[in-house]
Amino acid sequence: MYEPVTPRNDTQRFGTITIGWGSGPLALDQGRTYIVLDERREKAFRMASELIVLGSEVLCISNAHPELSEGLWFGKRPRFISLCERPVGNGIAPGQLSLLGREISEFASERSNAVVLLDGIEYLASHNDFHRLQMFVEHLNDIAMEMGSIMIIQTDARSFDRRSLARLGRFAETVG
Repeated sequence: MYEPVTPRNDTQRFGTITIGWGSGPLALDQGRTYIVLDERREKAFRMASELIVLGSEVLCISNAHPELSEGLWFGKRPRFISLCERPVGNGIAPGQLSLLGREISEFASERSNAVVLLDGIEYLASHNDFHRLQMFVEHLNDIAMEMGSIMIIQTDARSFDRRSLARLGRFAETVG
């Protein structure tokens, strides 16, 4: 279903990037996946924006129009992939998880400082069965580990029942 991940050949060791977070710093390890629980999407976008300022290159995948998130970015604007049923340009249909995974893998493999922000996992869940979605999140975690990238998955905790949220977060650190 998903293509195997080919790790980068560089000898760079993965590190930790610290960003400001609420009342204190938040250390983000390269090669990890983070699930950000937020009703309004602001926390995940703030994390990605701070990472851009620190020199990371960000791929933002969202079912919201890129112009709606314009005010959430400071610094350089990220590359966008729109999740939409009738994809045009940089769009991918929500049922095409293997294509989306390939785009994410290519982005991460070409950059030593890649960050992927997935805003729209609820939208993907409405178009795919849960087992397939869980396999996709595990594939994203594999990409992060192999490439040393940071994956940020934004979701509203109310969108999933507790069991489903726990299954999605099995390979990720939850940030609230």
